Order: sequence, then structure tokens, then C-alpha cells
Amino acid sequence: MRNRDILTLLKVLRDNIGLLKFGFCWLCHQLYVTDVINEKEFLLLTDYLNNNKPKNTNTSYWFSNGSVAPRLDWLNEQIAKEEKKPLNRLKSLCRWFLHGSDNNPIPGWAFAVVFVVIVATVYMLVDTVIDLVVYYNF
Repeated sequence: MRNRDILTLLKVLRDNIGLLKFGFCWLCHQLYVTDVINEKEFLLLTDYLNNNKPKNTNTSYWFSNGSVAPRLDWLNEQIAKEEKKPLNRLKSLCRWFLHGSDNNPIPGWAFAVVFVVIVATVYMLVDTVIDLVVYYNF
């Protein structure tokens, strides 16, 4: 399994929030023991969670034990924050270019090829028209 970035891991955590019984640490552990995430991803995710605690939290449970809604809101905020980072935008664009997206499975390189073909065709047509006008006085 390849190592995914923190943005992808936060989305994995959000997608599996329905498994939540206690807190984020428990959920991360469950994702690790069920092979949804690997060891490096587990460490990256738990490190991120510990370094980005919600403000005014002094206990081991940041939210009410087992409550999903506030955790989901916090995760969505973190995901939005990560998506705004320029490097994540570039990664997202590269991922789309190579593999497409969930909404559109056609990869970006296919659009690029079509665009180049259209531009080349238009260029050749314009060049032909110019040749006709210049050389044959049409």
C-alpha cells in the first residue's frame, strides 16, 4: 500500500466516521488494524490530530465521547484548510491530470490531447486560408 498524504487520510477518516465508538484515536487504530491505513499513515494521521487539536481542549476526548457531529464538523474544517494549501492544490491537479476525478473518470491528459488536436487543426485551416488568399488572390 502506498503512503497517502494527510489530506487523503483526513478524507479516509471522514469516510469511516460511521465506525466511531469513542474518539479519533480509537478510530485511527481501528483503521490501522483493519488495514484501511498502513503504519506510516497511522503515525502521520495521529501526529496531525495531536498537533491540530481544537482550541480549548484539555482532556483526552476533544468532543463528547462517541458523538459524531462535532467531529465531522472539525474534520470538514481541517479538510477545507488542507485543500487551500498550494501544494495540495497542485497535487490535486496532477492527480486529475493523470487519473481523472470521482465525478469525471476521463483523465486530464485526454483533454490536453483533444485540445492540442483542435488547436493544430484550427492552425492548419487558418494557414490554408492565408495561403489561398496570398497566393491565389481569393
